Amino acid sequence: MAKKVYARLNWGNWIADCPVHGEGIAEGVKPGATQTMICSRCHQGIHASMPVRVQGHTIRIPDPAVRELARKEAEQAGQIYEVVFPENIREIMRIVRKRKIQHINWRPGMTIADLQRENKEHGVK
Repeated sequence: MAKKVYARLNWGNWIADCPVHGEGIAEGVKPGATQTMICSRCHQGIHASMPVRVQGHTIRIPDPAVRELARKEAEQAGQIYEVVFPENIREIMRIVRKRKIQHINWRPGMTIADLQRENKEHGVK
């Protein structure tokens, strides 16, 4: 059973913090189906890419071999985390989406009343 990390909303992006590094390292996560997270600082190859030439241009594409090695290392270290999103994510988004981007934030433990109070503080109706 994977350890759990809790998603938070930061500047309109859902992220999850590495349990080892805290808020110093966060990975982007997407609400929806069950999702896992591997810290890219703990396992640097998890987002590895390689250059390829396409129509005279060099682009970067995922490097599946390096990513798979990083995933195996994370699994052996017990560092693949299940991401937990709030059950009331739709209500959270309904309230915060009216804000300026830098104020579209939510942390675990914040209530709907907290968000509504913040909206008033930010002048959002």
